[in-house]
Amino acid sequence: MPLFPVCSLSGPKDYGQKSESGGEDNSDNNTIFVQGLGEDVSPDQVATYFKQIGIIKLNKKTGLPMINLYTDKATGRLKGEATVSYEDPPSAKAAIEWFDGKEFNGKPIKVSFATRRPEFMQRGGRGGGRGGSRGYGGRG
Repeated sequence: MPLFPVCSLSGPKDYGQKSESGGEDNSDNNTIFVQGLGEDVSPDQVATYFKQIGIIKLNKKTGLPMINLYTDKATGRLKGEATVSYEDPPSAKAAIEWFDGKEFNGKPIKVSFATRRPEFMQRGGRGGGRGGSRGYGGRG
């Protein structure tokens, strides 16, 4: 009986709504997406700039700030885009309100809530858990 309320089928639906509506669904989102940083930016520069508004979450394994700089797959060069994860959602909201449209290294930046793309959720770590059920296929 307790298995039904814990059904994971509602997960992807929630994510779809989050990326479409964007409004109140972000109340628990602590990660921002930043565009316009430039191609010569370092994680340290991003951390120094964005820690003005709140505490940036640290990676438990590396001890480094949770900042992901995006690179072009074809060239390997930075795209000028990043995600920054804060310790708490109110800091992320404040960062968007404060930094969106401001200048970073002389260039205007766009700051918004980060959203997960559904295909990453299906292929990611959680999706891999479903693969284990294949072993039970021969029981009938």
